[in-house]
Amino acid sequence: GKVFPLSKDTTTASYIPSLMGTPHAGTFTSSCGITIYRGNGLPPAMYGSAFVCENAQNLVQRQVLTPAGATFASKRATEGADFLASTDTWFRPVFSTFGPDGALYICDMYRKTIDHPQYLPESIRGTTDFESGKELGRIYRVVADHPVPAKGLKQRRPGALARANVREL
Repeated sequence: GKVFPLSKDTTTASYIPSLMGTPHAGTFTSSCGITIYRGNGLPPAMYGSAFVCENAQNLVQRQVLTPAGATFASKRATEGADFLASTDTWFRPVFSTFGPDGALYICDMYRKTIDHPQYLPESIRGTTDFESGKELGRIYRVVADHPVPAKGLKQRRPGALARANVREL
C-alpha cells in the first residue's frame, strides 16, 4: 500500500546503485507492530481501527476495517496522509498497543539504520553505521486532548500505574 512519509527514504537499499530502480519511498516495506485499537483514549471513530507501524518510512498508518465475508477489508483512514509521521529519520515505530488507560502506545526503536548487514552487499557493510542508537528507544502515549469513550465503554482515568499491583494492572 501507499504511505505518505514526511522524511526521505533512509533504507540502505535506496543507495545501492544496482537497486536504485527499486526505492522503498512511499510504500510499505517493513510494516509491523499492528494492533486493533480497543481503547477509549482516542475519538470513538478510531475504535476498531488497525494501526500499522512502518519503521522504514518513519510513520504509523491507521486503517479502517470493514467486514468482507468471513474476513475484513481495510483502507487508509485519511487519503493523502498517515496517522502519525515524523521528519526524524531515526523515528522507527515497531510496535503499537493500547494500554489500561485507553491510550494508544507506540514503541519507537529509535535507530539510525534499520538494515541488517546480512542482507546488504559486503562492499556496503563497511560503510554503513549499524550501531548508532542501539542503546536508545522511546515509547509514545497517544491520546485525544478530551477523549470521549466509544459507545458501551466507560471513561477510564489514567491511574498511577507505577504504584499499581499486578491485579490492578
